[in-house]
Amino acid sequence: MIERNMRTLNQLHPGYDALIEEFKSADPLADARRRLDMERWKTFRTGDRAVLLVTHSRGGGVRRHVADRAAALRAEGLRPIVLSPMAGRQGGGSDCVLGNGAEGGTPNLRFTIPAELGLLTMWLKGDRPVRAEVHHMIGHDHRLMDLFQRLDIPYEVVVHDYSWLCPRINLIGPDRHYCGEPDLAGCEACVADAGTLNEEKTPPRALRKRSADEMTGASQVVVSSDDVATRLRRHFPSIQPKIEPWEDDGLLPPADPSPPAADGIRRVCVLGAIGIEKGYDMLLACARDVAKRKLKLRFHLVGHSCDDARLLTTGSVLITGQYDEHEVAAMIDQQQAQLAWLPSLWPETWCYALTRAWQARLNVLAFDIGTQAERIRRTGRGWLVPLGMRPERLNEWLLGLPTNGVAGTGVMEFDRR
Repeated sequence: MIERNMRTLNQLHPGYDALIEEFKSADPLADARRRLDMERWKTFRTGDRAVLLVTHSRGGGVRRHVADRAAALRAEGLRPIVLSPMAGRQGGGSDCVLGNGAEGGTPNLRFTIPAELGLLTMWLKGDRPVRAEVHHMIGHDHRLMDLFQRLDIPYEVVVHDYSWLCPRINLIGPDRHYCGEPDLAGCEACVADAGTLNEEKTPPRALRKRSADEMTGASQVVVSSDDVATRLRRHFPSIQPKIEPWEDDGLLPPADPSPPAADGIRRVCVLGAIGIEKGYDMLLACARDVAKRKLKLRFHLVGHSCDDARLLTTGSVLITGQYDEHEVAAMIDQQQAQLAWLPSLWPETWCYALTRAWQARLNVLAFDIGTQAERIRRTGRGWLVPLGMRPERLNEWLLGLPTNGVAGTGVMEFDRR
């Protein structure tokens, strides 16, 4: 309908769509909108000292953690100011957008970096910042890091993934599996083959040099687990990360999964947005094996995937679709699952999906990699299997795991056969 109407408009008024795009690109009202948001911003200034939270605009676990940090800072009597990236006007450069906490509210309060770095500095001085937390730089011009020196405030780096060393962010190589963290030559070959996912073309060697400089200049580098600290030190030996778990696993309720279904079908809950790095290929392969062998197994995806249609075609997967955070607990309960499966193939740096499964009183099966494995091993709340396990073998383990809520005195670990 929209495409037909646009064709009609352009037939009646040749060049209409080009005219609209030209107006949007020039954006002659941008400065006026910014002045309006500047006046609104002044009403947010309560006199409290501020902490700057630099993050990306992609959502996911980073957004959740930044929102949690903003709430914690407010509880301490500090004002969180979120700095997010936005594509520059007329398609050039990168803009930095200010938000009053995680909720934002001033989308036109944007500054082009580096051209308006001085103006941004002058503006933020009115907010009395005392320090900054750099959660993510994807989408930002890295010259934004000069802001902290101009403001004369310290900054800390908070690591949420491996974009500091991996241009593909999550250590997933061209074969759509964990890369094994090869040497620099191997990393460069990977990027040459598969490309980058971090919105820039900086080669691996230059990326790591820049990251080393930025982390060395930080007051501290904060990570969520021993696993992340170990991996980071492997590539940046001079860095001594501070370990601060994002959540307290000791506060989680005991496991109490739903009883087996009368039809004998075991229901396995999978949580989140399942892309390639989150194990989409493995989930699809397992679902196809269930259909082929008519196994009494069904996967309940609370969330969505990068290709729902292929999963649904198997007849072995139910998909709820995207959800808001306040809905997830009820949606997991509705699945009446006996356990959860975390098919992620990369070394997660925390994994909120694991927390949500535990909060729903489910034990979790995961691959033995990353912080997800560290947390399961430490709590005993689940089972670990090696990367590379065949889908057929994995399905057999899913069918054979206990459903009484007990994961065992330790973590059950299996071979690849």
